[in-house]
Amino acid sequence: TANVNAQTITNSSAFRSMLEKHTLTGPNFNEWFRALKLVVRIEKIQDVFEIALPPRPVGVGDAPVDPQALAEWTAKYDCHNKVACLMLGSMTPRLYQ
Repeated sequence: TANVNAQTITNSSAFRSMLEKHTLTGPNFNEWFRALKLVVRIEKIQDVFEIALPPRPVGVGDAPVDPQALAEWTAKYDCHNKVACLMLGSMTPRLYQ
């Protein structure tokens, strides 16, 4: 499994470098978005484009938040946050100001 993990990291890095080559400048949106979708697919987090992040779970009354529900929400939040960081990191500063 260590070999598989190393290969996954290598593939992910290669695709992330592809995204760096396609920095969003404005007019190149289609090329940039295609590269972004490839990176997100390799990272196995492509659901963020189709499924909105639900509200954070809260406890009902005096009951605490269900730990399983919170863990699932946190995992989804992390995926959405990762994509947001990929997007912002691959734009020119002028576009994300």
